[in-house]
Amino acid sequence: MKKLLTLLVCLAAGLAAPAIAQAPCPCAEKKEPPPPPAFTGAVGFGLGINSGNTDTTNLSFTLGLRYDPKTKNVVKLDGYYLYGKSSGETTTQKSNFVFRDEYSFTERFFAFGEVGYLYDRFKGITYLITPVVGAGYKVVKTKEVTLALDGGVGLAIEQDAGYPSHTSGALRAGEAFEWQISTWAKLTQNANNLWKMDDFSDYLFHFDAGVVSPLSKALELKIAFLIDYKNKPQPETLKKTDRSFIAAVGYKF
Repeated sequence: MKKLLTLLVCLAAGLAAPAIAQAPCPCAEKKEPPPPPAFTGAVGFGLGINSGNTDTTNLSFTLGLRYDPKTKNVVKLDGYYLYGKSSGETTTQKSNFVFRDEYSFTERFFAFGEVGYLYDRFKGITYLITPVVGAGYKVVKTKEVTLALDGGVGLAIEQDAGYPSHTSGALRAGEAFEWQISTWAKLTQNANNLWKMDDFSDYLFHFDAGVVSPLSKALELKIAFLIDYKNKPQPETLKKTDRSFIAAVGYKF
């Protein structure tokens, strides 16, 4: 009897072995999520038209591109173009773009090289080109909040309407803050100042703050407020401070 039971157990084990071997492994069915794309960005457009006692048109274009192959190097291109017209006369025409290459030595410490371009018709700036190299430190870096400070040295190549082109050494200091408040809202804020080395009283200050909220998987709404202050505009009769408001719907990818 004992031998018969042993024989039955061995037979059952032999029949079950092929089935166990052929059974799919539950672990094999799990698919790893695809890696995030290296190239991301958003392009936004805003349009405002009013007719009646006054005819006004306001157009805005915003651009934000980012190449991050998940290494230590990140390349970014950010900028905007603003155009306004009232009663047949152009009242606003301005563009500002910055191309930046940033390399992280550690999780917080980084170096950067960037080139900025500014055109502001009503500020009298035909062009202001600012190549700068420098370094920075992320004072706060969490999943939701980032605060970075940086500084650099470079050149300020400026051409003002009716004046000869002028090139000077330049110093730059900047600050960037980002807060992912929720899945439906992100707050961004940036400030920077550019001083000309041959005249430190000739400086340009920029500040912007905005909120970005997704409308769908591919669309987002961006609202931003910008301030630009030039301490020595040419001619001196020009106002030193300009304020702009942007409301744009963007396509993100």
